[in-house]
Amino acid sequence: MPQLRPIFLTSFFFNAGFGFFISFFGVFLIHRFGFNEARIGNFFAWVGLCAIFTQLVTTRRVAARFSEPQVLKVTLLGVSVVMLAYLLSPSPLWLMAVVPLSSTFNGLSLANMGGLLSRSVPPQVQGEILGIGSSIQALANALPPLLGGFVAASVAPEAPVLAAALTMFVAWVIFVSTFRPAPVVAAAAVNVPQH
Repeated sequence: MPQLRPIFLTSFFFNAGFGFFISFFGVFLIHRFGFNEARIGNFFAWVGLCAIFTQLVTTRRVAARFSEPQVLKVTLLGVSVVMLAYLLSPSPLWLMAVVPLSSTFNGLSLANMGGLLSRSVPPQVQGEILGIGSSIQALANALPPLLGGFVAASVAPEAPVLAAALTMFVAWVIFVSTFRPAPVVAAAAVNVPQH
């Protein structure tokens, strides 16, 4: 199904970018702001609360008004810009102020990528396609810890955050330049016995 390639590629780069962020952001917080374990834990607790709000409130409201491609065209770019905002943060307060935007763009991207993938195929192959999508996510999440350590040690501790921003930007470029909506997938005909 060639119409899925742009979605799979977008998902790969988006998840790789998120992998760079999540794997090395603690290092960034220690190096840039002198965070200790408790402050790093508090930071990620704030991220978690914002992510929960996005999933419970924001995602539902956005889904009611916009299609998955419309959302992804904004959120994929937004999440890459937010990664740069983290990188350029002058203070911990600024950092904490960026978290709601980051959680919103990230949560909406994840939800809408999964929804778009699901809606792009007939119901009888959704499980198989979602399984392939999960495998692509797993591969994308496995690479950043391997590459990020080298990048952080040889360039700078902030470099994996920049890699996250650039990788997520590539995801956006791929999506806006290659994704074309497929015709609406019709549900399989169901033969209902006549009585």
